[in-house]
Parts: sequence; C-alpha cells; structure tokens
Amino acid sequence: MTSIIKVDQIQTAAGTAPTAGDLGINISGNVLQVVSQEVISYTAVASATSKIMYTSLTTKAANSKFLIQGQVNTRGVSSYQDIDLALAMGYKTGSGSSSSTDYTGIHPYNFTRENVAGLNAYLSFDTHANGATGDQYFFNPHPYQKLISPNIASGQLMDFAIFAKTELGTWVFGQSSSSSVDIGYFQHLTVYEIAG
Repeated sequence: MTSIIKVDQIQTAAGTAPTAGDLGINISGNVLQVVSQEVISYTAVASATSKIMYTSLTTKAANSKFLIQGQVNTRGVSSYQDIDLALAMGYKTGSGSSSSTDYTGIHPYNFTRENVAGLNAYLSFDTHANGATGDQYFFNPHPYQKLISPNIASGQLMDFAIFAKTELGTWVFGQSSSSSVDIGYFQHLTVYEIAG
C-alpha cells in the first residue's frame, strides 16, 4: 500500500519555512552555501598591513564548519630588494574591518620572520626575487586553504579576509600598476559553509 501526503506548505511553529534539520534530516557534512570574491585590482602594500580581499556570509546553521580557500598574487620587481612579507587569513563575526587584530587567525604560529598582527601567517617571505632574470614580469600565486570549526550561531554575519604585511618596502598584488592592466593575475577568496 502506498501512502501519499499532499500539502500546500509546511511551516515551523514560528511560522517559518523548516530547514532539513527542523524535519529531522541529517545534513551533517553537506554544503549549505558558498560565497566567493574574485578581484584583479592593483593593491600596493608599503611597510604596512593591508586587507587584500574579503567576502562575507550569514550562517545558515549553528556550529557549521567553514572551508576557506584563497589565493593572492604578488608581482616581481626590477631589482633585488630585502622586503619581508607575511600573508594571513582570518574571520570575524559582524561587519568587516580594515584592522587585522579584529579577526581570528586560522593558522598556527610557525614563522618568526614576519607575521600579520593578530593572525600569524600562512606564508612568510624574506626578500623579493632577483629582478636580473626578468622577475618584474611575473606574478607569483600564493594559495592557502583551511577547514575550521569555530562554533558560530545560526543567522550570524561573518567576514572572511586575507591580509598582507610588509616590512621596509612594497609588494604589489593583483595587476601591474594602478593605471594599467597590461599584466596581472585574478585573485580569489571562496568560503564554503558545511553543516556540522
């Protein structure tokens, strides 16, 4: 015998559309949403800390995991320069901020050469490449990804960002200059919310 139930709409006691979890369906490990940002714009970081790119979302469930995947790209220079560089990723609840110390880091402290304040670094460089071989014409990609479980409530706005910090000089990201798109490299930051 086959049973059929037909209804126009199902709502929770609060009068909202039910989620899979409300219906008792186990969605653990399923992707709930994906947000992504892609940019090519020129960013110069000169003896400072700068937010290179960011993306945000409002959580669909409580205690989700987040897979964060990002890649920024640095341009070579015309001559050897002793300029330290650190790249870091982080997240914060609420609206975004330009300050790295407002974010929570997602990677451990392993590097001592250079770090981004509050976040540590997933990459730390000592110098620019030697431009004698034409490195000024190349963009070098620096990818990183991490799965985190920060125990965030449902309906919470979150901002995810990649920061860069330089010491004693300038690193350029995205495209060759502020006025030219002669050469460059698309950069991206993608965040997956995964049901916990």
